Amino acid sequence: MKIKKTYLIVIVIVVLFLFAGVGAYLFSILRNPDASLPGLSQDQPPPDVLEGEGPDLSPIPLVYQVIMDEPPPDASRAALQQYRANIEYYAQEANNVSLTDCLANPAVIKVVSGSTISLKNNDSTAHTILVNPENTFEVGPGQSVGITADFGSGLGIYSYTCDNIGRPVGVFLVRDSL
Repeated sequence: MKIKKTYLIVIVIVVLFLFAGVGAYLFSILRNPDASLPGLSQDQPPPDVLEGEGPDLSPIPLVYQVIMDEPPPDASRAALQQYRANIEYYAQEANNVSLTDCLANPAVIKVVSGSTISLKNNDSTAHTILVNPENTFEVGPGQSVGITADFGSGLGIYSYTCDNIGRPVGVFLVRDSL
């Protein structure tokens, strides 16, 4: 009986230490919610990126997986908010985009509405860039084209395709200021 009490006391002490550690960690997060999560860097996805099921895109860099996982117009509010958060996370302030093998670099750019974006085609064949039916651009091999960041629907997220490949290759995040 005495041995059982000793085991019980040891178990209670271990559990108390575990609760104390978790409590201290949660308290530190509450005191500083803007602190980054341990082990999370800009090279890693933000929390909840690519949550859910979908095709295996593992050989493709994560930023392209995020932009290809664009939710449909009738998606839940939570899905749309998560997509926007992911786009915001990866957006780079830039006005120049290079296309190589129909992949944009940088993949997500943040631009001011009305500014000019330069699209450079690094390939030896022409490409057709489609933002929406009213905004289609032809870019010859080795050429650049300037497009205005005004795609008819105001501020927002505009994904674009290349040569009708059926998935986004890049995203313009159009804002009123940076």
